[in-house]
Amino acid sequence: MSIYSGSDRYMWVFCITYYLAETCLIRLKIVVNKNNNKKRKQEGKDYGFY
Repeated sequence: MSIYSGSDRYMWVFCITYYLAETCLIRLKIVVNKNNNKKRKQEGKDYGFY
């Protein structure tokens, strides 16, 4: 016999999946922001703005 009922298992799976997805989205947002900042800096150099 398990210490967790069926609904408890589903809740744990949901929570773990949710937090993993949230972490991935946050990391993706950080990477996209870094790439956008690099592009802006390069565009500024092309036009003589710093």
